[in-house]
Amino acid sequence: MRKSTLLVLPSLSEGFPNVILEAMACGIPIVATKVGGIPHIIKDGVNGLLVEPRDSEALAKAITLLLKKPSLREEIRRNNEHEIERYDLNKITDKIERILKEANKN
Repeated sequence: MRKSTLLVLPSLSEGFPNVILEAMACGIPIVATKVGGIPHIIKDGVNGLLVEPRDSEALAKAITLLLKKPSLREEIRRNNEHEIERYDLNKITDKIERILKEANKN
């Protein structure tokens, strides 16, 4: 995956796709559809590009844009390095523990 130029995920239905997190961790720009949990992970134009499902023209334009603009790919790569920290297992576990401890107090 690390040698990939970008990840394209033209799903019609998704939950919370791990492949997006894996691409982010590898610094790979992402083009994906606005379905399921994807828009909660990808901020359009910041750490990837989002398109409407079944819009092959928009998908092709987003792919072409990233392929033609190395500076945009690099910006998205840097943003993904920062964004992936939100999904660090230790941070998530700590947050869940705090929530559960707070819930047990009540």
